[in-house]
Amino acid sequence: MPPVNEVITRIAPSPTGFLHLGNARTALFNFLFAKAKGGKFLLRLEDTDEQRSAISFSDSILEDLKWLGMDIDGEIISQSNREAIYQNQAEKLVKIGAAYPCFCDKQTLELERRAQLKSGKAPGYSGKCSNLSQDDVQQKVDANQKYVIRFKVPKNQKIAFNDLVRGTQTIKSKDIKDFVLLRADGSASFLLANTVDDGLMNISHVIRGEDHLANVPKQILLSEALGFKMPKYAHLPMIVNDSGKPLSKRDGDFAVREFKAQGFLSQALINYIARLGHSYTENTILDVKQLTNSFAISKLGKSPGRFDLSQLVKYQQDSMYLLSDEAFLDWASPAMTKVPKDLREQFTALIKPNVATLGDVNLWQQNIFADTLKFTGHIGETIKAAGVDFFVKAHEIYTKHHDLDKLLEGLKASGYTGKDLFKPLRLSFTGLEGGPTLPDIVNFLGPTRVLARFRQAQKYVENI
Repeated sequence: MPPVNEVITRIAPSPTGFLHLGNARTALFNFLFAKAKGGKFLLRLEDTDEQRSAISFSDSILEDLKWLGMDIDGEIISQSNREAIYQNQAEKLVKIGAAYPCFCDKQTLELERRAQLKSGKAPGYSGKCSNLSQDDVQQKVDANQKYVIRFKVPKNQKIAFNDLVRGTQTIKSKDIKDFVLLRADGSASFLLANTVDDGLMNISHVIRGEDHLANVPKQILLSEALGFKMPKYAHLPMIVNDSGKPLSKRDGDFAVREFKAQGFLSQALINYIARLGHSYTENTILDVKQLTNSFAISKLGKSPGRFDLSQLVKYQQDSMYLLSDEAFLDWASPAMTKVPKDLREQFTALIKPNVATLGDVNLWQQNIFADTLKFTGHIGETIKAAGVDFFVKAHEIYTKHHDLDKLLEGLKASGYTGKDLFKPLRLSFTGLEGGPTLPDIVNFLGPTRVLARFRQAQKYVENI
């Protein structure tokens, strides 16, 4: 048995898909809280859905948690291996009269539901099988009638608990219908498996999404009937997208592995999600120890956390700044398929301040090493506005001097100034707005490529 006051938290994902951003945040908050209290952080795989669960998803969840810096304490629990435990607990409840077999088939339940709705009542099981005598039950069992096991909700009770985020919550037991513990095939419902496992794993605190808040009264009743100590609950608001809708597993782009594939650093991602619903006074990049030391449930908010890609990119750029040149080169290498090996160090030094993802690296390599740039949209309009004479003059001056300062002096002498000078030059070199300084770009491109870019821009204007 663990020490009486030991903090033990858990993350309990369903391995029916890759680790989602919302689950990653839930895991992080449980991890940080446990470590801040000197406790343990456990992993339980709720893999009872045989058709949708997969070992590959289980492996990827564990891999993603480790990538984010969350090490698991103790062995990993898989619910698919604990069927006998749930059945034993359900049988215990039946023996003490806290649960009962229900023989109502789907058609009967549907007719009951329709009648309730028609009369203006909240739909839910009426509990009629709870009144069957032991002889009636035995006769139905002997006749091989299928049945589920339902929990018998006590009458006229007030169930109150303190949610660590949302405060005191109260519900009357009369508003809770008798719910299923074991299905007809013997498999455990979420409520039974979740409650039993939290009890047997000695979970002290459950930090999870607010979509589970309505389950707490049922879990309290179950825990009391089974003799388990109730964990303390903290229910988090959802993470929403730009439309204000909760992120879900169906939003594939929000899987942790997708961010990883795009080149986001784990340090950037955990710093971002640590602040989605939790306030930190520091807005700088913090390591896991620093995030842990500053974490407190009292700092969790009640409002939804809105996913903001630009804010994530900021943390990514801050994290990139901390990388050594060697580490940055290792990070960028998978995207540098067009960059000659002897130019990779020079290329990464050129682009480092201007990239956040591997897609950015690819964009820069495409435009720096392209034989022909694509001038589209407002970029093409700027090139067009500069005119043929601008690029003819630029080619003439640079052919003679191979010097950027001389090029700028000559163009200024011809009447080109400000953005009418610098903007078309930059766009003709890279086809991109912003980025490295003109001297750095010109130095990397070299005279031959610079002159070729002037010719291309000239021909583009001529052919419009």
